[in-house]
Amino acid sequence: MSILSIFKKIFEEKKEEVEIKKLNLKELNSHLEDKIDEINKLEEQLRNVSLDKIRSFRQIESAIPGLEEINLDKRKEEAKLKIIAKENLKLYLDYLSHLLGDLEKAKSEKNFFPYLDKVLANFNRNSRNAFEKATILIGELGEIKKSVKDFSVSISTDIEQAKSLDSDKQKLASIKELIKKIYDLDKNKEEITSNVSEIGSNIKNLQEKKQDSNNQLEEAVKSEEYLASEKTKQEKEEELKQLDKELQSTKDKIDLKLLVKHYYTYEDKASLVRNYIDNFRKALMQDAELRIIKIVREGLSLDISSLQQLKARIIELEHLPEAEIDKKIKVLNKDLSSKDSEIKELEKEIVEENKKIAKLEEKKSSYLEELKNSTKALNIELVI
Repeated sequence: MSILSIFKKIFEEKKEEVEIKKLNLKELNSHLEDKIDEINKLEEQLRNVSLDKIRSFRQIESAIPGLEEINLDKRKEEAKLKIIAKENLKLYLDYLSHLLGDLEKAKSEKNFFPYLDKVLANFNRNSRNAFEKATILIGELGEIKKSVKDFSVSISTDIEQAKSLDSDKQKLASIKELIKKIYDLDKNKEEITSNVSEIGSNIKNLQEKKQDSNNQLEEAVKSEEYLASEKTKQEKEEELKQLDKELQSTKDKIDLKLLVKHYYTYEDKASLVRNYIDNFRKALMQDAELRIIKIVREGLSLDISSLQQLKARIIELEHLPEAEIDKKIKVLNKDLSSKDSEIKELEKEIVEENKKIAKLEEKKSSYLEELKNSTKALNIELVI
């Protein structure tokens, strides 16, 4: 039984004897490795068989000296014909010698069978002409030609068997590569899932800290200190409103438009008065030396020196130090806002990571379908 027949027996059982194997991914991978090992052994056996054939064929080398000494001088054919036959005999024997030399090198070739295929193809193509012209007068080449032909046919059979073995091995290797892709997807998914879990833990941790800040905030707004601070702020607002009323009352006493006309030749004074017309309170705060008091007294003979006390009190109220409880609440609110932002960003990350997982699962499903179809030819049913 030929090596190819042995291989075919492994993969091509008769239909009535076929047993469908049910294998999971791990078992399938192991099964493929076993089959590839079997093919490697068969390839090695086939290589050794071919090397034996080469060794036997190289014995033809002993016939070359005798052929080289063939003398056509006593033949009655035309001299020109004898020259052509003799020259082509030499050419053919050169090709044969090169063939034998190339075959000797074959044992060290990594791509053994492709190398043999190329060597034989080159010899057959190159030597054909020389053989035909030499055998016009030299019939002794017939035995050599038969030996070469028998060897070529036999080695060509080995080459075809090797191609078939290699083709089947490549198919198995491609299935193994498909399994590797599935394993890689699973590993990738596992890493992403682990990352999602870690993000989830971070979110939970932030939510716990956020709850703690919320509790502190609720406690702070219920404290006596906060209530006192709120009362102080309310009193401050009420007093500022009262001061604004007093400012308005003072403003109403002043005929500011008349005052602008009075100082129309004094642009600096007129400009200051116009500022008071536009926004009395703002102008007062910006009037560092309270020049308006003197301008009104000189221009309208009106005393508005009370503005000095009103301004001082407004500044005092607006610059009251912030209560510690208010500072604490501000920090807590800022912290809550920051944690809300962090949680939202992490939730976005989870959404993106889950999208990646969905894509991986989709790709895995595609690979599994392809794998199922590929294993049918091996009489294997993939069990997921």
